[in-house]
Amino acid sequence: MSAAKKLNWRIVDAQNDGVLADIVKHHVGEFDEIHVSTAANKLAKLTARRHTITLSKSQRDSVLLLLEERLRGFKSIRARPIASLLWSYAKLGYHGNHSMVHYLSDQVPRVVDDFNPQTLANTVWAWATMRHQPSAHALVALERRMLACVDDFKPQELANTVWAWATMGHQPSDKVLDALERRMLACVDDFNSQALVNTVWAVAMLMNNIEGDKITINQNVLDRLLHQLEAIEFSTVGDEEHFQQIFQAHHLLGDRFKPSAALLDQAREAWAKQLASGVSSSPQSSLEREVAACLDRLGITYDVEALTEDGMHCVDMLVRGRTDDGGERLLAIECDGPVHFFRASDGTYRIDGSTYARNCDLRKLGLDVLCVTGHGWTSLTKDDERDAYLRRELQERDFKHSFKCDNVPVETRDHHRDICLLY
Repeated sequence: MSAAKKLNWRIVDAQNDGVLADIVKHHVGEFDEIHVSTAANKLAKLTARRHTITLSKSQRDSVLLLLEERLRGFKSIRARPIASLLWSYAKLGYHGNHSMVHYLSDQVPRVVDDFNPQTLANTVWAWATMRHQPSAHALVALERRMLACVDDFKPQELANTVWAWATMGHQPSDKVLDALERRMLACVDDFNSQALVNTVWAVAMLMNNIEGDKITINQNVLDRLLHQLEAIEFSTVGDEEHFQQIFQAHHLLGDRFKPSAALLDQAREAWAKQLASGVSSSPQSSLEREVAACLDRLGITYDVEALTEDGMHCVDMLVRGRTDDGGERLLAIECDGPVHFFRASDGTYRIDGSTYARNCDLRKLGLDVLCVTGHGWTSLTKDDERDAYLRRELQERDFKHSFKCDNVPVETRDHHRDICLLY
């Protein structure tokens, strides 16, 4: 066995992150691109298991930094290491604004013809997980490669791909979507419960998430996916999140996706439990507290954690206003931090698929929607700047009047979470 292969096996056999760190520290100068990607991959897997963690996060970051420095010394990187490294960064909890994520993503179009279904799926999954907005060139290149090897996609790879697109709010081309539909129908019997649920949710989001033209999904695909879901013992579907995804898919698709009464009841119960848990146990974020303080300074009354009548959403803050003819207007203020956005290499932000669907849903219920973004809010450093921003947003939406909620005085608003029902 060659020295390079022996070194790779040592990396693979590392029993904990401390052992791996020692290997990297003493041998990183001997690493090629495969060693680098194998080490990053192994670090991600060891970090995911509590009993194999011996290092602090800063120590693990130091290991990754050594790998990054080595990686930048190579003239080029091949397809498999690129996909493996992006997957590893996602598993390690890195965000899409990391310089190495940008660097690796920019390499994708160059090597895309060497990607197989697994590396394709892992790459788009990593982008979505890290909230990284790749270039349009990279997305087009991946779609072109998908068309060339779509018949080799396995169920998990299909599920990961459409989940990533839905999360990113990406609209695939009609040719790619048609090809993936055909592949789903060909192997739907092999989908496990998690892949089924993720695919159903993703398809529903894709059909409702896209600005402009809507995506159309073959009804036969939805019917077959639902048939497979119904054939699974409910106890094996998975955790509560899976039932929540089923309920949201039904909500978005309506009559096109109608689970049985038994499955729908479980899904509805899981969704309601999630909302109730979020209202009762989740502390207000610093962004929410600061926006609330701003509304208080402006003398604007509002309800906190207001539940929509259909039971689908819990609004961060609800401002009640009057129209010129005396009618009531409702403004939903959502305080959206980094998890609601994708960040591109040029520093711009793009709303994610779930948040876009939420906003569309709230508007369908007759609410105006104001999204206060974390990145925009932090750029306003003084109270008078923030006050001016919110005052302007309210005026542009013609919210000229507001009135005090009978249950909760304005002066206690910072310390009390009022659960209201919107009608």
